[in-house]
Amino acid sequence: MDRKNIIERIIFLLDKHIMVILYKNEIDDDKLSVLTDIRILFVEELNGLISSNNTSEMYDKKYWKYYRKSS
Repeated sequence: MDRKNIIERIIFLLDKHIMVILYKNEIDDDKLSVLTDIRILFVEELNGLISSNNTSEMYDKKYWKYYRKSS
């Protein structure tokens, strides 16, 4: 399983847990806040990963390997 699938699965599980909290009569604001903050971090990580994959596909394989070594 690659990183993208792992991150997507974590986001799905966080969404599921957040929905359970929201369906309760008494919402624990602190717990909900922490879970949404964690979810935001994982979404940002997933966006960065997708962006880097898209960028690497734009370049020629040899050029991209040379570029990664230089930076």
